[in-house]
Amino acid sequence: MYTREILSPRPILCVIGSQSIKRKQMLLLMLTSGVALVLACSAFLAYERFSFREGLTHKLDSLAGMVGTAATGALEFRDTKVAQEILATLADEENITAAVIYDRERRPFVQYVRADPTGSPVAFTPPAPLSDGHDFTTTHLSLFRRITSRGERIGIIYLESDLSELSGRLHQYVQIVLGCCWRPGL
Repeated sequence: MYTREILSPRPILCVIGSQSIKRKQMLLLMLTSGVALVLACSAFLAYERFSFREGLTHKLDSLAGMVGTAATGALEFRDTKVAQEILATLADEENITAAVIYDRERRPFVQYVRADPTGSPVAFTPPAPLSDGHDFTTTHLSLFRRITSRGERIGIIYLESDLSELSGRLHQYVQIVLGCCWRPGL
């Protein structure tokens, strides 16, 4: 018959109980400092995540405004070649994975999809256009913004950005925190 051994805190208390007062104070101070450090680092990481998301949303909104303004003439004259050239400039933005300009009737006019580094084709279906706003998923930020000319909506722009920069930054911060905790004497 199998018996399960239950670990009790008693051996730990016996070890701590046999230590000197000076040693107990040092252990208590180390424990308190460790908890404070973990809480401070957690708060820092949470704030960094929040502020990065806010900054990325603002950046994407500004980019959508610039692309939308540049595409106004192409939409009014139904010039897909010019609109495609405008979206092609988004290739310089490494975090933009897809973009779509919708026409007045809310149909996809032109689209841009970031090329796969391996060269394989990337499957992308333009989402149904929504009103102005943004949405975060676990891997992407999606943003819709209307394109206007003389106060009238003539189209909608959709931008999709990956969050690889955020995950990379958070990974670096975790490494820094672990490095500080692991080697505090440096």
